[in-house]
Amino acid sequence: MILSLILSGILAFSSNAADFGGRLYVADDSIRPGETSVLSIQLENDIEISGFQIQMILPDGIAYQSWAINEDRLPAGATSSNLVSMQRFDAPKFILATALNYGAGAAFTQNSGEIATVTIYASPDMPRGEYKVEVSGIDVCDTQSNDYDVPTTTFLLTVGETTGIETLHPENGDTRIYDLQGRHQSKVSAGQAVIVNGRAVYLK
Repeated sequence: MILSLILSGILAFSSNAADFGGRLYVADDSIRPGETSVLSIQLENDIEISGFQIQMILPDGIAYQSWAINEDRLPAGATSSNLVSMQRFDAPKFILATALNYGAGAAFTQNSGEIATVTIYASPDMPRGEYKVEVSGIDVCDTQSNDYDVPTTTFLLTVGETTGIETLHPENGDTRIYDLQGRHQSKVSAGQAVIVNGRAVYLK
């Protein structure tokens, strides 16, 4: 309750026709029935952003598991512990609101790339196919408490065939590795379950 009230003050998003000079969207992804996948929330901003919120309507058979911030996009010295955030999942709706609470003027600096991840799970009987997922209620807030509405967007979630868990064999430096909580991992060890390029993998 207290956290919700704090967020109401920090993320008091209102209608603002001004353009913040960027976009916030979710990258296309794929998932196999019975497995997890990590959705990548992308932020392109040419002004400093102190907070954002999004809303997703997940397809039937897809469940929300967790989310994590990409600490590479935080100010120097800040970690995810410096975030004030709120998440709510009322199937099939997932809402995320987060703001920096790291001293006056703390912000996601002008940049582009992944700002956060959302881990989802597909039920074993999830029908194969392509699903268009709407991302709406997108807002950003700058360091002067100006709020900006961002246009509703969509991303494509492809549900493919179920395959067995494989041993990890990274082929290049672009391999995306996360733990099951959606946190980016720079290295992994035997016996660890991770998500690699959107696929759940158990390292033997």
